Amino acid sequence: MFSTTFALLLGIIYGLVKRGKQSKLEMLKKAVGIGFIIGIILAIPAILFMPGILAIFAVGAGIIAAVSFILYFAIFFVVGVFIGDLIEGLIR
Repeated sequence: MFSTTFALLLGIIYGLVKRGKQSKLEMLKKAVGIGFIIGIILAIPAILFMPGILAIFAVGAGIIAAVSFILYFAIFFVVGVFIGDLIEGLIR
């Protein structure tokens, strides 16, 4: 709960500080790409240190979990940016 609120607040601050409208779709695409990269990076140790078929299941679950986790917080960040843009529009 705290980390979700933190991601939302960071998004609001980012939306307020960065002038103009940000492309939410582009930010979400970048977050998904970063999620895949981090998921693969986290999967490499599982491949190296787990034996046989167990590594395949661990890698698959690890990649899916990492991407889901990062996408979850990225969505809250993008919503925060949207709110920050709205506040910025009201202030100016």
